[in-house]
Amino acid sequence: MQLQMYMAKDTEGKACLASRIVEYCGYAYEPTHLLFDGHDYASDPSVLDEFRDIAFYWNRSRPKGRVPHHVRKLMDDPLCEHLIWLSRRALNEEDLLFVVILAHELRHLYQTVRGFPRNIVRNAAHDLRCDLRFIRLPSGPMSPDELDADLFALRTAAGLFGEERFRSFHDRRRLPRCPYDEYVPFLEALGSAIEIMITRGGKTTG
Repeated sequence: MQLQMYMAKDTEGKACLASRIVEYCGYAYEPTHLLFDGHDYASDPSVLDEFRDIAFYWNRSRPKGRVPHHVRKLMDDPLCEHLIWLSRRALNEEDLLFVVILAHELRHLYQTVRGFPRNIVRNAAHDLRCDLRFIRLPSGPMSPDELDADLFALRTAAGLFGEERFRSFHDRRRLPRCPYDEYVPFLEALGSAIEIMITRGGKTTG
């Protein structure tokens, strides 16, 4: 993994943490390039909306238009096959949430290369959405790809920092992609439901 920085200051700690996260996740999750971008794109209409988000994953099947020059230069590198872009906002976050953000994007890389049980995630999530405990959750963040990535990110953060510290974090803050009290319990229930469905012989791909 090649780490690049653009206008990113005082990020040595995050660089070490990023390496630790990728090592924890394993070889199948390793991007060819990781970009720490310290520039603020909030008022720049010339770039894609993704640059106003907290992070994104890019691979060579995706377009390269409307990206900043330094990002386009990296994307044009034939060795850059899988790129994770992290915003200034991500770099400024506390370590546990930084783990959640990066692990989420690493899971999208894994989904692209190795696949994941999309149908099972979709069916399990559909069933859980009927549960009165989770009826308030919005439908926007509920695609199988995003749910799978959030579940992986939650488990990675808990694995690296411990369940107790993760619970303490969630008592103070919410996951930025879906900031509802019910979302973490929903993801935990989803993980259990997926395991049960796989054990029962559900279709695991597609």
